[in-house]
Amino acid sequence: MQTLKGLGVSQGIAIGKAALKESRPMTIPERRIEKQRIEKEIARLEASIEKVVSDIDRLINEFSFSDVEKEILHSHKLILQDPELRKNVVRILEEELIGLENAVHKHFSYAIGIFEKMDNEYYAERVSDYREIANRLLGHMMGYEEDMMSNLSKDTILILEEIPVSLLTKVAKQGIAGIISEIGSRTSHSSIVARALGIPAVVGVEGIRKITGQGDEVIIDGYSGEVIITPTDQKIELYKHMIEQEKHRSLELMKLVDLPSRTKDGVRVNLRCNIELPDELAHVKRINPDGIGLFRTEFLYISDNELPSEDEQFEIYKMIAEELNPKPVIVRTVDIGGDKLHNLINLRHEDNPNMGCRGIRLSLRHPEMFHAQIKAILRASHYGNIRVMFPMVSSLDELLRAKQHINECMNELRKNEIPFDDDIKLGVMIEVPSAAMISDTLAQHCDFFSIGTNDLIQYTLAVDRTSENVTDYYNPYHPAMMHLITLIVQNARKYNLPVSVCGEMASDRDFIPILLGLGITELSVNPGSVLTIKEFISKIDSCVLVELVLDILDQITSKNVKKIIVKWREKYGIKI
Repeated sequence: MQTLKGLGVSQGIAIGKAALKESRPMTIPERRIEKQRIEKEIARLEASIEKVVSDIDRLINEFSFSDVEKEILHSHKLILQDPELRKNVVRILEEELIGLENAVHKHFSYAIGIFEKMDNEYYAERVSDYREIANRLLGHMMGYEEDMMSNLSKDTILILEEIPVSLLTKVAKQGIAGIISEIGSRTSHSSIVARALGIPAVVGVEGIRKITGQGDEVIIDGYSGEVIITPTDQKIELYKHMIEQEKHRSLELMKLVDLPSRTKDGVRVNLRCNIELPDELAHVKRINPDGIGLFRTEFLYISDNELPSEDEQFEIYKMIAEELNPKPVIVRTVDIGGDKLHNLINLRHEDNPNMGCRGIRLSLRHPEMFHAQIKAILRASHYGNIRVMFPMVSSLDELLRAKQHINECMNELRKNEIPFDDDIKLGVMIEVPSAAMISDTLAQHCDFFSIGTNDLIQYTLAVDRTSENVTDYYNPYHPAMMHLITLIVQNARKYNLPVSVCGEMASDRDFIPILLGLGITELSVNPGSVLTIKEFISKIDSCVLVELVLDILDQITSKNVKKIIVKWREKYGIKI
């Protein structure tokens, strides 16, 4: 038995037999061609592109994909239909007189090489897109995809180097147990589709293909990211029991769906969802939260080669508003760094984009882009309970300038007799220490606060939360965090301003009692956590939380903060 660790990107536990597949052809045929053969090779190229595009259209029609999943597949079609693809491949054929497969491989290798040199997430996703399309096209030319689909069954754990989206959509029909790959990320297109299709998946399991044999028994844990090769009978029984528990637990939690979120002594807590893609909406509606506490809009700006139009955004915001009406939907204006958009807007390179022109700073610097988003949100507010939230606010001036843009957009819509909510609520995301320190002033100029604890910790403690070198310094238990959150809540309370928490602390059972004890009654968490958090809140008696908060605020070390939390749980029998 051997246990490997990866990244769980699609939850679930599966037990099955390993099916190792090469995720791309091992060898590209290197053959020479005569000049008179070029026209036939071009005809093969056009026929192959047409066939793969047709396959994508068929997949879109056969599966119940969300709009975002369809957009992913549509982006693959655009790559295939890009005139530059045909132009470059034809040039290679004519100049080098090599076979079509090799010419296509060279074209995509060159494009992927360029993207790999660009160190940001947007271009990392482009690498995945281009590699996926190269695999699709070459796979069709060489009869490769048919081989990938062979010998798969319902008890199969598919193991490959990288997960192609095209393969996912096909194996979903065969009901395979799970997927493991050596390469991948949580935000890759294949991971998104795996979650949408409900296939347990673990990525980033380095070297698994070297130590796993065809037909080996494999356990995949999409929660922890663990993969167990040739498990013992005892381990198999343990995981079978966990699968049964998982089913039972899910049924028990679903009983809470239609119940309000309340503490043991009846204090109402608004429990909302954070979402970043419209495809999450179906799941959100099933778990029945108190609305959307944070709708991230960045996907609109990094999924295409042009900025999203006002109408394109309006349709998405309107759909979500209508689906959840009358529950609130808090739309955060684009919170993205210029490094992700430098191919679309004129912005200088930044060595540290997290501290540079991002969030509200980027929106204020590019008013046309900002106005398109604001007008889309305002138009959608006519169809539901939409609210607007500004990210990365660090000064009153930024908030006032943002509100001025709101007024300009409102006047334009009035002039054109386009309806919208005149009393739309405007909020500030408190995630920068300066905003926390002047929260008393900010509270007088907005309608609500939302504390983004992830960035607030990062900026307060001067820790890059994506850097492995300083992981130990990213510490939510730091006394400074407790005092900053307390200050924000106290200043908001002076003006009867609602305060929500939408960072990871909102779903952390160590901090939920502290937040409730400070008087916060609005939490926004990932959809997968809503029911478990609702259950946890129901076990807390709010009348004993003041004691916990006072003890916490007296502590001067993170270690002591943790001790107080543990002692409090033990005293009142609160289990996590």
